[in-house]
Amino acid sequence: MGGSTKRVSVERNARKSETRERILKAASTLFARHGFEYTSVEVIAGSANVAHGTVFLHFLDKAQLYAEVIRIAGDEFLHRIRERSTVSRNTLAATLERWVHDLARDDDASTLLRSDHRTNRRSAIAAAAASVDVCFVDFWHLRLESWFGDPGTRSVRLRELARLIVFTASGFATMRVAGDSLPKSSILVEDFASVIEIMAALSQGKEEESCGA
Repeated sequence: MGGSTKRVSVERNARKSETRERILKAASTLFARHGFEYTSVEVIAGSANVAHGTVFLHFLDKAQLYAEVIRIAGDEFLHRIRERSTVSRNTLAATLERWVHDLARDDDASTLLRSDHRTNRRSAIAAAAASVDVCFVDFWHLRLESWFGDPGTRSVRLRELARLIVFTASGFATMRVAGDSLPKSSILVEDFASVIEIMAALSQGKEEESCGA
């Protein structure tokens, strides 16, 4: 009897998990295609082939569903970038180019991450998007420390550079997707990488001067 009950419980949990994944996949596609405001829970439920009320068994409201979609998109994006990045300082431009290239991909996750920077969201959604941005900034902060070293207080400046990378790379990706008449993205990224190196060198020099004084 106990074994039968346990098996039923496992099967029920598996069905719940499968239903949740279907809802998330449908929501990701629809949010990427139509945006948050123009995607209803009813449409998401229909696309996932579940009842309207079933969505609310898994998520408090549409904002919470969107927040989870954004979190997953951010995790997947960072995983791809981490797999390709190294600790070599010479790969800064290449890693930036990879970042821009992946953000410009024609898939749901990249579309969501690009558009989320440009759209005003309700507070719950903005908080979720901000948490993803923080992950991106943390990633670049660690990358920059690996490339340039971290002599104490310069870490704050490197974090500002990391924040600049996140938003600038997103802008580059958006320009690439839009097909704007701009220099090749690779040239922009290489220039940006050079600026970062110069700024890091200058900030290090200023702190050394300060310490000497």
